[in-house]
Amino acid sequence: MNAPGSPRTAPAGLPRSAPDASPPSAAAAPPMFRLDDRRAAWAEEVRAIARERLAPLAAAGPEGRVDRALVAALGEAGLIARVLPEGRACALDLCVLREALARECTEAETALALQGLGAHPLRAAPEVAARWLPEVVAGRAVAAFALTEEGPAPTRRRSRWPPSRTGPAAGG
Repeated sequence: MNAPGSPRTAPAGLPRSAPDASPPSAAAAPPMFRLDDRRAAWAEEVRAIARERLAPLAAAGPEGRVDRALVAALGEAGLIARVLPEGRACALDLCVLREALARECTEAETALALQGLGAHPLRAAPEVAARWLPEVVAGRAVAAFALTEEGPAPTRRRSRWPPSRTGPAAGG
């Protein structure tokens, strides 16, 4: 560790900064990244949808439960289709979409992400995809997925279904 007032050390080949150096102001530094006009306009369009249509639905939706009206509105706006490869969105478009939603309505961004995560495994079986992807993309079905571990895990407990009134019964 450097003594107070001494220059900071830096890896070989990198400049050292002064001990009291302030980060450069945003006004002094040119932007390192800027959306092109088409993407900036689309981001504003998504923010408007989120602000005007999705946020009011989320505010009125059930707390701690799947908000089917919000999922349906995402589908009606054509936003769920954008997270699947068929929607032809590149990684940057997905980032713009998710950031624009999250800026105005985090519940909508979360619902979109979960629809995408649940929809991708459906694509593995053509007959399942044909039946369910149109419903998920339209927001008429809520996609879900579950993760598990192969074999016994030390922290896993067996539960019995249906659970008792006091919770699942732990077994061996």
